[in-house]
Amino acid sequence: MAAPRAVGTAAGARRIVGASTVVVAMPLVVGVIALRTPRWYPVADMAQIEMRVRDVPSHPPLLGPVGRLLAYGHVGSHPGPLGFYLLWPVYVIFGRSAWALQVSSVVLTLVAVGLAVWIGRRRGGTAGAVAVTAALIVLLRAYGAGMVAEPWNPNLPVAWWVVLLLAAWSVLVGDLALLPVVALAGSLCAQTHVAYLPLVGAVWALTLIAVVAHRRSWRLVLGSLGLVVLLWAPVILEQITHHPGNLAILVETMRHPIYERVPHNIAVGMWWQHLDVFALATGDDLGPASDQRGQLFLATWAATALLACWRRAWSLAALHAVAAVALVVGYVATIHITGPLWLYLIHWLWGTTTVMALAAAWTLAAEAQRVELPDDLAQGAVAGLAAAVIAAAGLFTVEARNAERTNEPLSAALRHLTPPLLDRLRDEPAGSRYFVSWSETLTGYGLLLELERHGVAAGVDPSQRLGVRPHRVLRKPDADAEIHLATGADDIRRWRHRRHAHLVAAEHQPGEPPKAIFLLVL
Repeated sequence: MAAPRAVGTAAGARRIVGASTVVVAMPLVVGVIALRTPRWYPVADMAQIEMRVRDVPSHPPLLGPVGRLLAYGHVGSHPGPLGFYLLWPVYVIFGRSAWALQVSSVVLTLVAVGLAVWIGRRRGGTAGAVAVTAALIVLLRAYGAGMVAEPWNPNLPVAWWVVLLLAAWSVLVGDLALLPVVALAGSLCAQTHVAYLPLVGAVWALTLIAVVAHRRSWRLVLGSLGLVVLLWAPVILEQITHHPGNLAILVETMRHPIYERVPHNIAVGMWWQHLDVFALATGDDLGPASDQRGQLFLATWAATALLACWRRAWSLAALHAVAAVALVVGYVATIHITGPLWLYLIHWLWGTTTVMALAAAWTLAAEAQRVELPDDLAQGAVAGLAAAVIAAAGLFTVEARNAERTNEPLSAALRHLTPPLLDRLRDEPAGSRYFVSWSETLTGYGLLLELERHGVAAGVDPSQRLGVRPHRVLRKPDADAEIHLATGADDIRRWRHRRHAHLVAAEHQPGEPPKAIFLLVL
């Protein structure tokens, strides 16, 4: 099948893609601006992620973030570091601050938005671009501006998953120019969070079948394969140079999970609820979701898929096929989840539902065109859709003014404790090295990050090597003093009675255990 021809001029395409991206950008920009104050102090996973982004030029990371993975007596990480490398340029441009990392996360999502809208235009002209823009507004509003700005690895690929599905659709209909996008988007999703691995693998397999069927543009095919090898080079290097390598740990964890599988009825119920387009459209993050509405949408989507096949609208049938592969593999992945069923483990399900809804709406619109509406009426329909998109973006923008962060009480604790500590360290001998310890891991990583941000030579116990990377390890006997973050009344009481321990700052948030920082001269 020949690739569909682009509609209009290149300049017109750029205007459409640019305008659509700006519409989606409005609420995200408002959200990230709202998050600038009060200053964010990353903790837990966010602190570890920023450390790795900071490492890109000096200590290039080979692994993704630490995950719930364990094999051969070693804790594993998510497959790869591609997300860290893609976040780094904007992070540096905006000053290497915690807020700069949030800006970088938003920019990376907007790049995905631009690519998705561009693909929509290649497939359906202006109407296709507007339809994809509408789908993305709905999807991103369901997640919320705060989540999009949070560079947590389960959040980072949500828009790129949609890009992957749309790019794979393009390859299926013969538009092999999208192969590099398939390679990039799939690599980012699969490396950033292990939950995407089976889904990306299935979509890539479908794409490979399409490439073999078309039997042309082998230079582009080989170039895309080379891009995949390049993007996965750090992962391969880590596997070769370490024993056991992280890929081996991942495979063994999948073969012999350390947690019990989620009860089947709970997993299936969650899968059905993520098919509820009403919950998706209202942006309530599964608040009003129901199995019944999910089942109704699945039946409706299946009917439109059959309609596309019956009408021999093969391009739309290919879009439905990509969505079907993502849906089926997503179902299998969901029922095989082990451990607690956190929502972040299935963030991709909303993206799959979005593409399914897009395919159903596109099929119905194509069916309506058979009525041969007058040109002015057809143009009016597109204009009406564009107006609805702008209105939805406006609503999203209003909501984004109240964007919130996760773990804000922990961030607030560091906001209170860190400045007095930095003031105290200015009185210590120049060149001192500090051993950092804590009783609460979530806030502890954030403390280490803030010390590094201000040029303080600090490190942690070798047992924390995986979380902070080896160059941040410092043996306690090699340090000049110890900085301890005490959490809870008992821990604070113990440290108050330590000889040569000086209380630097204390803080207590409602609903949180009290925290205090002590400086102990070794």
